[in-house]
Amino acid sequence: MGRPRFSTAGLMVLVAVLAVDWAVMRYANVVSQRVSRHGLSLYYSWVPDRRHLPKDEPVYADYVAVLDSDRISGGLDLLAVGVTPMVSLLGLGCVMVLRNLAVQGRCSPFLLGLVASGSAVLFCYIGCCMLATERVDRYAVAASDLVLYLPAQVIGGMVSDEIGQLCGIATGMLVLGLPQVLLALLGGRLNEKRFRVTLMVMPRIETDSETATVGDPD
Repeated sequence: MGRPRFSTAGLMVLVAVLAVDWAVMRYANVVSQRVSRHGLSLYYSWVPDRRHLPKDEPVYADYVAVLDSDRISGGLDLLAVGVTPMVSLLGLGCVMVLRNLAVQGRCSPFLLGLVASGSAVLFCYIGCCMLATERVDRYAVAASDLVLYLPAQVIGGMVSDEIGQLCGIATGMLVLGLPQVLLALLGGRLNEKRFRVTLMVMPRIETDSETATVGDPD
C-alpha cells in the first residue's frame, strides 16, 4: 500500500469538516445546558377505563416519566461528542469509495472494511447511548478526568471557563471517538489482509444485435 498523498483541496475539506463538527458539538452542548436548566423531561400518561370505575368517581390521568432532564441532557452530550466526528469520518470514507469506483473502477478493501466496520461500531455506540446512558457517561467522565489530570495539575485555574469547556469537549471527543476509530481501522485492516471484500465496476459487454440464423434459409 502506497504512502498517502494530501492535496491542498483535501486539506481544505478536512479543515471545513472539523470546523462543522466543532460547531455542531458546541451547539449541542448549549442545547444540553438549556435542557438541564429548564428541566425538560418526557412523560406519557394513561387514563383508567371508565367502565371499571364507579360512575361518580373522577378519572385522573397517571403520568409516568420516560426520560428525565438529566438523561436527556447527558444523552445529547454523548451523542454530539461521540457521533459527530465518526459520522464525518464515514462520510469522507463513502466519498472516497465512490471516487475510487468512478476513477479506478474498484475501491480498496481496506477502505470498504473501514466504512463497513465503522458504521457497525457507530450504530452500537448510539444504541449504548440510548440504552445505557449512565454507564457510557461514567466511562466518559472517568476517561476524561484521567486524560485531563496532568494538565489540570499544571495550569490549575489559569484558563477561563470557556477555554476549560472547550478542552472538555475536545477530551470527550478523544475518549469517545478514538475507540470507534480504532475499531474501524481494525475492521479495514482485517478486510484488507484476510477477507479481501471489495467493490468493482464491471465493464458492460455489448452484444451484436444481429444474431446468426440457424440453418440455411435457402
